[in-house]
Amino acid sequence: ALQLSTKEAKKKGLEEDTIIDMALWAIPIGLLGARLYYVLFERGYYLQNPGQILAIWNGGIAIYVGLIAGGGTLYWYAKKKGTSLALVLDI
Repeated sequence: ALQLSTKEAKKKGLEEDTIIDMALWAIPIGLLGARLYYVLFERGYYLQNPGQILAIWNGGIAIYVGLIAGGGTLYWYAKKKGTSLALVLDI
């Protein structure tokens, strides 16, 4: 998806690095937001088992919060760089 997005960005006059930089921010923040929400939602379990907080391989991320956090990051980054959010979403 990242490779396709960078090619599409180039066609639409946006630098490839902008898309890569957005992904480098949005993906980790989205994952962190998804896990943080899940841990807070199940805080009783994680207060008793704090060693399991980072164990995402055992399951437990809230994908919708990940999408919201990643989308918010895209919005922030586009605004910071002066890029049209509509263009970024179209790409």
